[in-house]
Amino acid sequence: MVRLFLKQAQKYFLSWARNAEFLPDLEDCISIADDFFPKLLSESDENDVGIAHLISTESPEWLLEIIIRHPGIYLGPDRENGWNPAHRAAYFGNMRALKTLYSFDKKLFHLTDLTGATAIDFLTEQSLSHCDFDTSRRQLQTWGQNQNYTLGSSSEAARRFPGQF
Repeated sequence: MVRLFLKQAQKYFLSWARNAEFLPDLEDCISIADDFFPKLLSESDENDVGIAHLISTESPEWLLEIIIRHPGIYLGPDRENGWNPAHRAAYFGNMRALKTLYSFDKKLFHLTDLTGATAIDFLTEQSLSHCDFDTSRRQLQTWGQNQNYTLGSSSEAARRFPGQF
């Protein structure tokens, strides 16, 4: 029964945050969250889904930037599929939440879910699914700083013009 109230409180808290007229600091968020449900920021529901999981899935992203500093924030995996907030943010393409989570704890991106996938796997899977590979052409051109993928270029210096392999 308590978990049911927690789930409802999470929804109300997120609704409040989406319509907030001011950007609260951490103490304000804790106080407001406690008005909805005591320990709302550190508790999770029956599926181990905490408020950070929900914010990473939906919004508002600015709220995650504030509450991530709460010492008891729950960032563990859920029971449904073993996803932590980084998995959820990657799956739903929430880049601001991913940036916040990465700056807070890089280890979240190396944890695997129940299938063995990491949050980074979700990102690469989604980005490659939008690519159209033409195998009839036998050339590869790269440019930029070689930060996303290492393709065997001789240097990692930024290139202004495409280099051909």
